[in-house]
Amino acid sequence: MLTKLEVARRQLGTAFDLFIRDRDPVSVQSLACGAGEILDILAEQTGTEPFSTHILAARSDLDIVKLKHIRNQYWNAFKHATTHKGEPRDDAVLLNSFSDEQNDGALFTGWHDYAQVPAAFRYRRRFFRFGSRSGDRRGRGGTRRPLSLPRENFEPVPFVVE
Repeated sequence: MLTKLEVARRQLGTAFDLFIRDRDPVSVQSLACGAGEILDILAEQTGTEPFSTHILAARSDLDIVKLKHIRNQYWNAFKHATTHKGEPRDDAVLLNSFSDEQNDGALFTGWHDYAQVPAAFRYRRRFFRFGSRSGDRRGRGGTRRPLSLPRENFEPVPFVVE
């Protein structure tokens, strides 16, 4: 069954994969922000603190509306052609100021919030099981056999030590 947590994990994992391979920063930002928005809410719903609460505690000049505006400014420019009133958006200056460096924060906060959601522990355990199951893969004649595991075990998962 596909859940919001699974959707966010897939988006964040794909964003991280693209980021590490130094590919398409616009897609990294879009995927990481989409996942981050879901994970921020899931963390709150499960009674844990999303990263946004730490920022708000440290920055008295910000409220949640301003923080979301800052966090989502590039993402909104990428995904919307018009304003809420249906008028064309003028995002030329904002789009020209975008660089891959903006993805650092989106990925960091996304993984932080993912780690806060208790149900995410199930995915981390699966990753570590994969690591401990690999064992010796030598076949006849001492040649190494390829690992044959389901595709889901190869999706990017954060390295978290519990």
